[in-house]
Amino acid sequence: MLTEDWDGDGDNDVVTSLDGHGYGLAWYENKGVDENGEVKFEAHEILPKNPAEQGVGGLQFSQLHALVAADLNGDGRRDFVTGKRYWAHNGNDPGADGPALLVGFLNRKVAAGIRWEAVVIDSDSGVGCQVQALDLDGDGRSEIASGNKKGVSVFRQAL
Repeated sequence: MLTEDWDGDGDNDVVTSLDGHGYGLAWYENKGVDENGEVKFEAHEILPKNPAEQGVGGLQFSQLHALVAADLNGDGRRDFVTGKRYWAHNGNDPGADGPALLVGFLNRKVAAGIRWEAVVIDSDSGVGCQVQALDLDGDGRSEIASGNKKGVSVFRQAL
């Protein structure tokens, strides 16, 4: 789960996996405090819970165990990375046989708020229980590091 001001309106919103062993990814937009003093959120689907449906960028994958926020493209807006955990429970979870995707979701400002643009970083590594986005080589751009049952992978951004 990530808490950031995704839409730039001054309050914290949430991006989260909906089922670490199944399908679903959503952005919860903070709509402010209601008349009862409770913070209200509006759900926006990024990847549907229904495995037969496609989400942003025509993608669908399961087992989103970890997410990390970073400005991936240097535009000053916070993006995030997640992916499919490879063979999480010895193939017993929904979608276990799907490709081990590593995906960046770019946060794009639009008139209606924001939209997510999916960028497949890799289609054969995935994300384990943790993923990191950090500048490992000092070039000012985030590299993505992940470890899982396929091994440890580091992805550098091309110049």
